[in-house]
Parts: sequence; C-alpha cells; structure tokens
Amino acid sequence: MLSAAAAEARDSSSSARRAAALYRSMLASSVHPDERTFLALLRSVERLPAGRQVHAHVVTSGLHSHAYVRNSLIKMYLDSGDVETVELMFCSTPVSDAASCNIMLSGYVNQGCTGKALLFFRDTVSRGIAVDQYTAVALLTCCGRLKNALLGRSVHGVVMRRIHPGDWGLILMNALLDMYAKCGEMDAAMSLW
Repeated sequence: MLSAAAAEARDSSSSARRAAALYRSMLASSVHPDERTFLALLRSVERLPAGRQVHAHVVTSGLHSHAYVRNSLIKMYLDSGDVETVELMFCSTPVSDAASCNIMLSGYVNQGCTGKALLFFRDTVSRGIAVDQYTAVALLTCCGRLKNALLGRSVHGVVMRRIHPGDWGLILMNALLDMYAKCGEMDAAMSLW
C-alpha cells in the first residue's frame, strides 16, 4: 500500500519517467503492485507503447478485471486513439457497469466515431445498463456533432424519463443547451430556462 501511494505521489508531482522508475524499483524489490499502483501508472502514461507494457503487467498480475483498472485501461487506449483495442477488451470481458460503458461511449464521441457511439448506446441499453447523466452528456454531445436535432430531442426524452430531475447536474444542462444550439434549435435551448 505504501508503494502504491509513493507511485501516486511521484505521478502527481510530475514525471512519467519517475513513476516508471519507481515501478521498476518496486519490481526489483519483489514488491507486488496492486490496483492503486497500476492506476497511478496508467495516469502517468504518455505514449501508447508504455501503456501497452503497463497493460501486459496488469494482465500478468491478474488485476485486469478490477473495475477501476479496467476503466483506466479503456480510457488510456481511447485517449491514445486506439479504439480497436478497447473494442477487443469489451468483446473479451463482458462489461456490465455504467462507468465502463460511459467511458467507452464518451471515447467513441471524442474520437469522432459517432455512429459507433450510437450503436454502442443501443447495445448498452439492451443489456439493461442504467442510463445516467454521464451517458446522456455523451449522447447529447454526439447529437450536437451530428447536428441531429431529432435524435437530440429523443435523447432529451430519455433523460426526462430515466433520470430524476434532482440528479440533473450542471454538466447535463450544459450538454442539452449545447446540443440544441449546435442543431440550430435556439427556442428549445431557451425553453430549458
């Protein structure tokens, strides 16, 4: 636990090289990394090859199915633009939590894969995974990029049916406003106030 905290402190203080050096030192000292160690390492990864090495260590340590580690791996690959690897990860390990699905959905949208994002959302809902405000934000962002007001209104309807108004955060309201504005639906945007 102390080693994980040290790796995290090194990571947050600046250098990815320092985090990697500390990790190598841990391994040389026969200290076994835990999920916190890998979370710190994955946050410090600056290049995909280093991320792949960390992923290999995660798998050999048996922590690849740990939710936080898996989500950090998904985010690392998506941030690097490696959508294919994430899709393979999703196919090989059934994921049934909203956080993983939201990271994947947001990653698709951020990478410009709007069609894949919409198909992924449909699959997510069909598996019974709950829609939350983060799901809605990703979908609304997708609709805004597509300038598809009809689809955006549909997502707005899903939001109204599935998410209690008390759970609507500022981020969700901003996503609704942004989507309607990008779609040229200023009256709809103004009606939110």
